[in-house]
Amino acid sequence: MSFVRGHRLSILLVTTLLIFTVPQLYRSYASSTGMTLSWTTGKVWLKSAECALQTSKILVVCREDKVLPIADEFGGDDLGHAITLDLASIITGKAPKPTDISIVNSTVNYLGLAALALLVFSIGLPLSSFSLLTAGTILANEFHVLTPHPAQFGVACFAAILPITILANPSYRSAWVTIGAIALVTALLFREAIGMMGAATALLAALLSTIRERSKWPTNLALVAVVIMATATPYALLRARDAAYDLPPPSKLERHGTWANLYMGLGGVDNPFGIDWNDFSAIDAVKSVDPTVDYLSPRFYDILKDVYFKILLTRPLDVAIVYYKKLQIALHTPMNIWRLQLWHILAAVSLACILVMSKLEHSSRYRAVFLVSLAFAALFLAQATLFHFDMQYLFPIKIFFLLASSAVIEALCTKVSQRAELSWI
Repeated sequence: MSFVRGHRLSILLVTTLLIFTVPQLYRSYASSTGMTLSWTTGKVWLKSAECALQTSKILVVCREDKVLPIADEFGGDDLGHAITLDLASIITGKAPKPTDISIVNSTVNYLGLAALALLVFSIGLPLSSFSLLTAGTILANEFHVLTPHPAQFGVACFAAILPITILANPSYRSAWVTIGAIALVTALLFREAIGMMGAATALLAALLSTIRERSKWPTNLALVAVVIMATATPYALLRARDAAYDLPPPSKLERHGTWANLYMGLGGVDNPFGIDWNDFSAIDAVKSVDPTVDYLSPRFYDILKDVYFKILLTRPLDVAIVYYKKLQIALHTPMNIWRLQLWHILAAVSLACILVMSKLEHSSRYRAVFLVSLAFAALFLAQATLFHFDMQYLFPIKIFFLLASSAVIEALCTKVSQRAELSWI
């Protein structure tokens, strides 16, 4: 009985995981039934997995008895789904089905959610951890399609682990730094844009930690090096593949093309540039400069970069107006909670975090959760402004609202409990 009393919160956490989170995971897996595949790169992932089954090689496609880089089939894509399906086909000896894409999405979401919940529990916020394992699963199950976008939820959870670890100093910190670095690499592979949010927030966390305690600068400098190495992982993985398989240089860009998104991001709303948020708008812009350029080639993105900066430098006011319109649309996105819009929740959560932080004296765990959650919320809003405000890109912001609001409630409950204890002394 003494063991149970001493570990009651840990037992409750495991119980919650088993009786609530795991059944929700199976429900998420079941949602893939009946889905149809229309996503172009999804078809390329399956083709790569079939090639991996034949050759035991990853991130390649088989064409006319040749093994070529996967980008030769369709470039400008993140690597995570392709790697996962390739490895699954090699391990199981079976070619994946289209619905396995949804299985990958669900697995990423729930592993990320569970890892973040365990970290939050380890820094002494059990209520927040339980909210992630219960209410968080409802958010994770809101969006299921055979594209990479649903996995952004779990990717965001993975990306938040290292910056929270840096600021909160959990038990077994070295282990959590290692887990956080692996989680950041995972995020970069599955959704590089969100992985870069995690990298930027981790660098900010290291800076704040150094300002708070100057004596930690050697440790934080090492953490900066870890973050930089993590961001180089996708590139290093591709070059290692080329060397291992003796592959020719790919004809198309192998990772997500930021410049295409920035150019198309000038569309999405009424604009004086005649730009739409679709690939054809980018293709037309490139063809007007050089009709011979291949789609998704490095030169394709270089031209879009030049065109984007030309517009930005020659018509900055028009660009600012477009971005303002998009920010307004993003802020007024319905959150499906009591008819609230995103800006309502953002304002309420931000104000609550600021008020609670002003009342806390020595509690780095709450500050870590508040600062990281608000940083990610700001970065997702920036992404919506620069790229697109569609909810399929914006929805991971919900997990940070849940985490921050849960931590606010937990901080208030702790404060009330402490005052109640003092009144009895």
